[in-house]
Amino acid sequence: MDRRGQKDTNRVAHDAQEAYGKEKRTFTGDFKLKVTSEALAGEKTIQVIAAENDISASLVVLFQEKILERE
Repeated sequence: MDRRGQKDTNRVAHDAQEAYGKEKRTFTGDFKLKVTSEALAGEKTIQVIAAENDISASLVVLFQEKILERE
């Protein structure tokens, strides 16, 4: 809490980073498109694509959903 009794959001973000040991990453549109294209091709499983790109399988699915939403 800060001196006004409000939650210090910078400290919360810092605590989360310490707890998980990783900084929040951002991904380019090209990267998302590449991952989505691989997933839609169906030659590899979502888990394999995720492992090859050092992301979670849920992110692969999320990228897919977001790109397919735009069509």
